[in-house]
Amino acid sequence: MDVNDPHSIIEEFENALYKLQHTKENQFALVEKMVSLCSLALLDLSEIVITNGFKSREGKFYFFKHLKPKVYSKMCDLGLIQYGF
Repeated sequence: MDVNDPHSIIEEFENALYKLQHTKENQFALVEKMVSLCSLALLDLSEIVITNGFKSREGKFYFFKHLKPKVYSKMCDLGLIQYGF
């Protein structure tokens, strides 16, 4: 995984999430691990933005309209945004 490539981070995140969703863990443990995955992916994406910035205005729009929502929406799906996670 290339830590400077947001697509790589999202792909790794989605693969890990898929594997996790197909385990036989209890619901509490599953949600706990999903929250950790989401948080780590958002942190990694934030690091890329802080370190590299955006090369163009279009790149910034693309990041916030397409890349970040791929992770953030999973938190919404879990109903965690309303609880401040």
